[in-house]
Amino acid sequence: MRPLAPPRITGFTQLTNDGRQKPNTVTSNGVLLPIISDGSRLYFWEFGPGMSQVSASGGASIPVSLGLQNAGALDISPTGSELLVGSFSQNYYQSLLWIVPLPAGSPRRLADITGQDGTWFPDGTRILYAYLPCLSDLC
Repeated sequence: MRPLAPPRITGFTQLTNDGRQKPNTVTSNGVLLPIISDGSRLYFWEFGPGMSQVSASGGASIPVSLGLQNAGALDISPTGSELLVGSFSQNYYQSLLWIVPLPAGSPRRLADITGQDGTWFPDGTRILYAYLPCLSDLC
């Protein structure tokens, strides 16, 4: 088998023009805050308002109230009706995991679970999360 050619960018479309940075960023506890989508909207973290959303076809970004401090979306449920959210704890190593209903609603704590990241299973009934114990006095 021949190796595949490296992927190349063949085009792009600007979705917002508000001038705010929208980094695909790693938080201080190492959690990557991804850009996630339910197919019609993109959810992302941006400097200023925090979590925001924009139509997949473009437009103005709109802040999303997660009802939590120091929080960012990790994944969206397969139905697009809930966000899996991590709120960064005091030691910034583990995040408390929450489920936040969309388009609005009160966050629900995901048992006593903490972790660095998480994702929904495709069936929408289970969540896979990463928990790595801190082996340092810095945590």
